[in-house]
Amino acid sequence: DKNEELVEVYQQIKNHPYQVYQYLRTFKNSKKDYYSIRNLDQKKLGRNQRAARFIYLNWLCFNGLYRTNLKGQFNVPYSGEVNKDIDKWQVLKRASAKLDKAIIKHGDFASVVRKMVKPGEFVYLDPPYAIENQRIFTQYCNHTFGLNDIERLNDTISYIDDMGGYFLLSYANTEKIKSI
Repeated sequence: DKNEELVEVYQQIKNHPYQVYQYLRTFKNSKKDYYSIRNLDQKKLGRNQRAARFIYLNWLCFNGLYRTNLKGQFNVPYSGEVNKDIDKWQVLKRASAKLDKAIIKHGDFASVVRKMVKPGEFVYLDPPYAIENQRIFTQYCNHTFGLNDIERLNDTISYIDDMGGYFLLSYANTEKIKSI
């Protein structure tokens, strides 16, 4: 994934689920706590605490949306759903087991696939939806996937297929994606 923070979360869930859980369970579900945790300086947090923060914010933010401002700071408002349970040890434990054999990499999708994928392997691709190569309210982060990346995506899935690999692509049902 291009989102370094998300990659770190998956790595921590894979390798240290209980430590992530220990931090996550200290976070309370309230508007005041949400904004306090959202405003924490990530540079001052350890890896497990950053992972717990990411999970917490994603769980309690509006529509589970991930969005950052131009400084790279998460800026989605609190959802107001006070009945959501954030004590997720069983979920983290299962996710860790599922990720046991996964290779989790940070980087551009095309480069990572060409460096990492071998014949017979499975690749799941889930790029953000591209809209006119401009940053809009619902886009993922700075320097995100744009319309000009659709052709690179096409080249990448062709590469996977040509080398005898398998892929699953999740994407919006748009005319541009249908064209490839």
